[in-house]
Amino acid sequence: MNAERRTRSALRTLLAALGTGLAAVLLLGLMAPAAQATQAAQSAGPGSSSLPRFSTPAVAMPSGPMTIEIHKYEQPRESGLPASGLPIADPSQLPGSRPVAGATFAATRVPGIDISTNAGQRAAAKLTAEQAARRIADAGVPAAATATTDARGDATLSLAGRGLYYVQETGTPAGFSGAAPFLVMLPLTDPQDRDRWLTTVHVYPKNSKAGIALRVDDRDAVTLGDPVRWRSASDIPDREGISGYTVRLSIDPALALSGERPFAVSLDCTGCADLAAGTHYTLQQDPATEEWIFDFTAAGRSALAAAVAKHPGVQVVIDYVTEVLAVGALRSTASLSVDGSPAVSDTALTKWGPLAI
Repeated sequence: MNAERRTRSALRTLLAALGTGLAAVLLLGLMAPAAQATQAAQSAGPGSSSLPRFSTPAVAMPSGPMTIEIHKYEQPRESGLPASGLPIADPSQLPGSRPVAGATFAATRVPGIDISTNAGQRAAAKLTAEQAARRIADAGVPAAATATTDARGDATLSLAGRGLYYVQETGTPAGFSGAAPFLVMLPLTDPQDRDRWLTTVHVYPKNSKAGIALRVDDRDAVTLGDPVRWRSASDIPDREGISGYTVRLSIDPALALSGERPFAVSLDCTGCADLAAGTHYTLQQDPATEEWIFDFTAAGRSALAAAVAKHPGVQVVIDYVTEVLAVGALRSTASLSVDGSPAVSDTALTKWGPLAI
């Protein structure tokens, strides 16, 4: 058995041991060029080191064109989709959630990474998405391609050449929070045919729901001055790295807040502590609109991410009480914006007027 066959035999053993864990390796694209992998296998002796023995097609690495196919879904309750770079052909493996239309993605080639060399592949494997973003910003590299998902949640990023690409969701539809940025190396070795390159890679980023609901309880309010209770409940994205979380409350001028501390902010999960103003969020009133703005701090966003990881479906709850000052249809509105995405809102109404007998 020659060195190349020994290398491929070792790879098959490694693949069997790694199982589904190989997906992350494939997405990073850690693959030595064929000539280098063979040379390393031939020269490595007992006690010596060599390049990682990942199978590489015998044909030369293509230079382009390349394609990233985006398939966008709502975040399912259970994740764990295959991440081989191939399309998911088995419908039972697709998320049971709905596709997301109107999400815009941009792919930017990371500068200073030459994936045609072993050194470049090693550098790509060690790079994080955050580090890649800094490289791109420092070098002022423009996006190589942009695309927006259609009604099926699909979008195509067409790229001219090979490289390590930073993929970022630059536009998120209202009612969702964006997916975290990720890296894709193109081309990849085909995981089903190790003698072929993949120049088209399929990825399945998720969007967490980010909705808000406002409810009013005026059952015990009979006359002017009686208390009316309100509750805002907003979703938390099911992921780490929330960069912004802001709730705004617009209260009808004919309603007056009750108490010295009218707002109680909490998480609706058993054993979860209340959220504290000044620590988890800042609270201020917009002088122009008179909206109350709850802007969550870094500590607060970390607390939200930790809570939703432990209690899926947990929400941020804001309770407040008002007194009715005048008759009429009195409206209040709650809105939510996550990671700078367009705000979603909900309105609740309490009606007051003369009693007709």
